[in-house]
Amino acid sequence: GDQTLHRTAPDQPGGFVNPIASSVDLPAASRTRRSRSSASLASAAASTSPDRPAGTTNADYLVAVDRACEAIAAVPSSVVVVSLGFDTYGLDPIGDFALTTDVYHEVGRRVAALGRRLVILQEGGYHRPSLGENARAWLRGAEGRPFEPLPAGGFGPGGSVAG
Repeated sequence: GDQTLHRTAPDQPGGFVNPIASSVDLPAASRTRRSRSSASLASAAASTSPDRPAGTTNADYLVAVDRACEAIAAVPSSVVVVSLGFDTYGLDPIGDFALTTDVYHEVGRRVAALGRRLVILQEGGYHRPSLGENARAWLRGAEGRPFEPLPAGGFGPGGSVAG
């Protein structure tokens, strides 16, 4: 469920960027392999990152996301793959960040602002009552729609908003 940023550099297939560490790692095998250029962004503030301590706030997280987006923007590519985990949510039972739903909307907006096609793979988040709303917020941000939290009643029968 952790969130990380990766991208494959077109001139160095298999190249890997970890924006949290601000480094490029090019495994030996990748130097001889040719592949289609793509970028992969999950989110920059992985819960395993040594510079993202327990209690990381929305503001701190967005700084890391901006750094990740800058790293992606610096390399030509047409696709960003987002490994979208919500175990960074403040109430997640296995996470230790202090993120709130509204930050996911902003992260979605910033990732979409890269202007590349997005492939989104939802892969983490264990506070089930908030999982849908966090995903909804991220997707609305990526679509350029306003952040509109659901009422406390959530969804009713048939998928309509309750309340």
